[in-house]
Amino acid sequence: MLGKVGAEVNILVIGELSSLATHLKFLDSALLPINAAIKLSADPESAGLLERGEYLIGIGFVAAQRYIQTVYLAEGLERDVALKLGENVTDCGTHVHAIWQGANYWKHEDEWYHDVSRGRDLKRNAEATRDKLELYTDCDDYTCANLLSVILKGEELSLYALVPVLEAWTTAVSAYKQAP
Repeated sequence: MLGKVGAEVNILVIGELSSLATHLKFLDSALLPINAAIKLSADPESAGLLERGEYLIGIGFVAAQRYIQTVYLAEGLERDVALKLGENVTDCGTHVHAIWQGANYWKHEDEWYHDVSRGRDLKRNAEATRDKLELYTDCDDYTCANLLSVILKGEELSLYALVPVLEAWTTAVSAYKQAP
């Protein structure tokens, strides 16, 4: 699948995408059996399968976020500009914006739960992340899995399936940089 990124893209970016693809394949080697077990289980939530899948998907989003950051920094773009490039996953935002929000959610969700369970309000950044994430999916249960399903348009959940999405975005970043 790799190799669709245009030659004008920084060689560092190509190496990072290759490393990310390897990482996502590794995560899929654990996720795909969980997906199969979920289909066979009478109660996948009680069996802990949904949470195990959520954990892997969250880690995958964080790895993808690092790649996204590497690209926009290497290309000299501001994050807000970079996250608006590429194909839209919904009318509200791009695939990469959705991945970015999913990664932020995964990294901070426990902290948010901790604050709320102690009667504290969510911090402004936390509220902003939840608001942005809710453009794509609700944040109640298994947010990362639901978000991945939206990004993949209901196809079987696979983190490696994000690679072509990120390749297309990387090409869009390059085209943006080349534009007059």
